[in-house]
Amino acid sequence: MRRLAISIVLLVGAGIAQETSLGDIARQLRARKDAAELANFKPGVPPPIAQQGDTVPAHFITISGDAGKGEFTLKVNGEILFHNSYVRDLPIYISTLLLDGGNTLDVSFTSGESPVDMKIEERLPREADHRILGRFHSDPTQTPAPVAQQVKFIAHPKALPPLELGESDRAAIRQAVQVFYEALRRKDGKQVLGLFAPAIADARVLYPEGADFGQSQLNRMAEMVSAEGFEMEMFDATGLEMTPKGATVIVRHSDGKPVFASSEVKLSNGTITSISAETIPLKKIAGRWQLTLPFGF
Repeated sequence: MRRLAISIVLLVGAGIAQETSLGDIARQLRARKDAAELANFKPGVPPPIAQQGDTVPAHFITISGDAGKGEFTLKVNGEILFHNSYVRDLPIYISTLLLDGGNTLDVSFTSGESPVDMKIEERLPREADHRILGRFHSDPTQTPAPVAQQVKFIAHPKALPPLELGESDRAAIRQAVQVFYEALRRKDGKQVLGLFAPAIADARVLYPEGADFGQSQLNRMAEMVSAEGFEMEMFDATGLEMTPKGATVIVRHSDGKPVFASSEVKLSNGTITSISAETIPLKKIAGRWQLTLPFGF
């Protein structure tokens, strides 16, 4: 029986080796086309708007390693992606900054004793293998020195259709924000986690790293609301603004104040922290407006 099982595995493996899937052929053709486009680089154009049924790719930059002390700036097509503050090894969503065709990543920082690596990748739903569009590498140095480099890469993003909010959408969004506040006011950490559960599952399809990071932050919030001395400030729902951004809607106060805030509390690890919801992102998931994570897609 064992010998038969091994034979079957070998036969299946041989069959796979002899057959190239249509998807693999398409990827190979696209890689050749992109290589030719990169060799004759020119800036891209605004991406087309995705049509119903289109597969929309997601694009990320991941930074590994530590730069030296000093300024650290990344720009995508001239737009500042971040300045100094980022989470190492957590991919940063960049699709909304990309052009269809030629794109540029400008890297500026001070070198340190650790190498710095970056990769730009494209992700598609339900595909485990991600396509690398560009890379950056900086060797470690004992003597800090400025590093300034531009990485050129080819991408083919699709812009999401603009969201149009009707009054029923706005009412549902206001209700979702109110429910979130009430869960915090009642110190119901379990409900807080439940309110974000659809967003965690939604993000995991394309962005498992972000889903894990978001879950860890939510766990911290759930611990915070049960801490001694935790209290929510009064919530004023008047003056809320709802701004569509990609697939999400950003809720903020028109006067610039946080949507809602809490008192400071001390966590079990000694950290003193509080909730200050400057903005609250929501997304329609499975037909319902849900609290979501601030990733932009």
